[in-house]
Amino acid sequence: MRERADELKGQVRRMFVTGGKDMSIADMLSLVDTLKRLGIDNHFHEEIDLALSHIHTEDQDNFHGSNDLHVVALRFGLLRQHGLWVSAGNSPYRLTCIFMYHVLVCFVAYVSITKTRDSSVLQMISLARSE
Repeated sequence: MRERADELKGQVRRMFVTGGKDMSIADMLSLVDTLKRLGIDNHFHEEIDLALSHIHTEDQDNFHGSNDLHVVALRFGLLRQHGLWVSAGNSPYRLTCIFMYHVLVCFVAYVSITKTRDSSVLQMISLARSE
């Protein structure tokens, strides 16, 4: 059983080493996130730290073109969780906030047009108007 666990750990480590060159940033972030969600990230501290450090430094200028909201949010969250500074200012993260604001405005308009009277929806509307 221990041999199988060591073999699987080796496979994951090879994914970081060999995949780090061929893997996209989105795939690398997804791998780190999966390991964290499975609760086995403690076996791969060095590999995760190296991968996130690489993502933080090497991809700082190139990443601002990403249109995938999930990847942007995942990158922001994982880098912040690992103590790496990521600006929330004039960047895709700020654009994400602006996008979410517009989604909320559209939601409020939709609810107003359809005359929905669900209490949770009305509570969201009053919260949005107070902000």
